[in-house]
Parts: sequence; C-alpha cells; structure tokens
Amino acid sequence: MAITKNTEQEKINSGNNFQIKVGSSWLTLGNIVSGSLEKMADSIEITHADGNSHKKASKRSCTLSVVLSQVAKEIMDQIDDILNTSVEGYFYNGRDELGADQEFYLPEMKPIEKLKLDMEGGKHQVLNLEFSVVAQSANVSVTPDTGLPADAYASGASPVTGKNPFYIILETIAA
Repeated sequence: MAITKNTEQEKINSGNNFQIKVGSSWLTLGNIVSGSLEKMADSIEITHADGNSHKKASKRSCTLSVVLSQVAKEIMDQIDDILNTSVEGYFYNGRDELGADQEFYLPEMKPIEKLKLDMEGGKHQVLNLEFSVVAQSANVSVTPDTGLPADAYASGASPVTGKNPFYIILETIAA
C-alpha cells in the first residue's frame, strides 16, 4: 500500500488478542483497551572543531505498554510466572476499511515489574502491563505458519522479514 494522505482510510479498532508464548504454547492474556509501542533512540551531541555541532542517534530501545480489559487470577498468576523470563509477543492491531488486518509480532519481550491494577470505584477494572522489547541481532523475521499463534491472520510457509530488530508488522488483505 502506498503511503499517501488519505482521509478515507481509518483504523477502526486496535490491540485485540494480546498473546505471549510460554514454552511452546501461545497464551491469550486478553484484549488491549489501550497501550503504546514506543521505539526510541537517545541522541548524543557531536561538537566539531569549528564549534558547530549536530546530534547523532545513539542507543535504541523499545517498550510495549498495554492496558488489558479484564482481570483474572489466571492472568495475574501467569504474569508472576514470567517475570524473570523472556517471552514472545503477538497482538492483532485491527482491520482498516480497506480490509487489511494488521498484526505485530515481537520475538523477545521481558516483563518489567510495573503491574498496576486500578481499583477505582464505579469503573471497569483493568490491568496495566509493561514489557521491554529486546533488540535482535538482525531485523525481525517470522514464518507465519509456524511462528505465530494458530488464530493469526497472516499465513505462509516462508519467512517474512521486517524493517527493525524489535518487531515486525504483518498486514494481510482479507479474502
């Protein structure tokens, strides 16, 4: 799809079906009410002999923060079980009105113990989670048929490679 200014294209929903891979099994933690995926670089200032300077990107990092729409003992227990491990991550990011389903695959995430359980009266209780997404040695690659959850939209027996070492975005046009 070409990158254009298109006032007709809208993202209807996002962040559903958040799953982590524990061992060889994908486990659904729930639907994402809100969240953010942040990929950022720090910068350092380089000063030249003539006194001029410029900034250069230095280290990069990526963080996934999610607010899950439900709270259950099983989910909280699973989070406790993975606190000192790395897990793979997946979430469905919705379908646009053109019919493209968008999914994110994150090959290595480390939970950051920042569990926040909102208990304000009169509101739906949600669960806040944060993960540090670990950079891989090369751009992320995944074979959809074997590397994604069984209910993923993307399919194929050949690897698909993304554009960065933290995650890959897969888009599939619905048939």
